[in-house]
Amino acid sequence: MENNQNYLDELINSSIEKIKNLAETNTIIGDPIVSPTGKVIIPVSKVSVGFVVGGGQYNSVNKKLPYPLAGGSGGGLSVSPIGFIIEDDEGVKFIDVENKTAYQTILNLANTLINKLDKKVNENEK
Repeated sequence: MENNQNYLDELINSSIEKIKNLAETNTIIGDPIVSPTGKVIIPVSKVSVGFVVGGGQYNSVNKKLPYPLAGGSGGGLSVSPIGFIIEDDEGVKFIDVENKTAYQTILNLANTLINKLDKKVNENEK
């Protein structure tokens, strides 16, 4: 029975370790890209992970395997880009590229327009 438990533990640990390698930090916050103009662009992604493992014993007892074990595991990983962090002379901003509703898109555009108008007003006052 202990051999079967070790087998199941090894199966689970091996699968989890492989998923950890796939979903490392560089997958979520990508490596910075420096443009020729000096802007730093950092890609940002969303990672979704699903994982399942199962096991059981057969009812029949065999002389070779007193406690036959059946087991299996499966998993999936999805990486979706959600935007970019951009740093330049004006500061840091986030550009959202996720699929949004029309309402959210209009709010984002209005926010961007208000920020640009505010910067123009501040420049004119100086």
